[in-house]
Amino acid sequence: MELYNRVAPVADGGGFWYDLSNGAWEAVRIDGDGWQVVAEPPILFRRYQHQKPQVQPQTGGDFSKILDFVNVAQDRQLLFMVYVLSCFLPQIAHPVGLFTGPQGSAKTTAASVVRGLVDPSQIATFSYPSQPRELTQILSHNWMTLFDNVTSVPGWLSDTLCRACTGAGDSKRQLYTNDDDIIYNFRRCVGLTSVTSTVEMPDLLDRSLSFALEPIGPDTRLSEEDLVESLLAAMPALLGGAFDVLSTAITIKPEVSLAELPRMADFALWGVAIARALGYTEQEFLDAYEADIRDRNQDAVAAHPVGSVIKAMMAKDKKWRGTA
Repeated sequence: MELYNRVAPVADGGGFWYDLSNGAWEAVRIDGDGWQVVAEPPILFRRYQHQKPQVQPQTGGDFSKILDFVNVAQDRQLLFMVYVLSCFLPQIAHPVGLFTGPQGSAKTTAASVVRGLVDPSQIATFSYPSQPRELTQILSHNWMTLFDNVTSVPGWLSDTLCRACTGAGDSKRQLYTNDDDIIYNFRRCVGLTSVTSTVEMPDLLDRSLSFALEPIGPDTRLSEEDLVESLLAAMPALLGGAFDVLSTAITIKPEVSLAELPRMADFALWGVAIARALGYTEQEFLDAYEADIRDRNQDAVAAHPVGSVIKAMMAKDKKWRGTA
């Protein structure tokens, strides 16, 4: 029997389950008819020691209130809400969230807020390990993994994150045996925080969403104690509001059809449904998504030594011809 981590599809394909990870083994069923907490769900979840029980969701919550706890630039707020809500969905490829901003822009706080809503854990954020096998185990044991204060993304890490967000498998030798394998097969939600964009590999950039965080002024800064207290008080309504939006999005999703599909096609289709459930139009989401793609393409060119030189060389010329 397959054991799921935090989220799982409903058997008939009409919704999904969310594990509250509490002592009563309750789970929430979300489908087109709404959501409800089920005391004895007909599904098995695997739990790990780091997982914390989730709060009981409340009806009537406004999910947009999550913007009160993160410092995302206004032109990225819709994309941010869609990204967070998409992290509750099983069996789709999830884009990698890139949280960037100067010191004092609360990048770690934003990552912790998202983690606490989607996949609460005693470990809010990680430093990425030095070995690929250690990273595989971290990704396997966490539905959402957020790496904090990343200064560079080596090639092996970029490759592993690409495989993790779209679906990956790996294996290692089982202890006390010579030939048996332990198989890891997972599709996870991943995020990074950094001062500037540290992602240079085009494959990972194609699978990413960029969220620029703005500096927090001294007149609007809160103490960590006050922020945590406010967030804990708001979390039940935020979670219930998230489930309300997702329930509506489930009914909208079959109607969604796009003339052209981007790289993360399933995310784009669900993104349109979620945006409409939030009260936005399809075009507003697509415009925000396409603007993010353009920004990421510019980041890829700027990060490449040849690309930046060619941009400088062609700043004043319309065309150039010659040998390499």
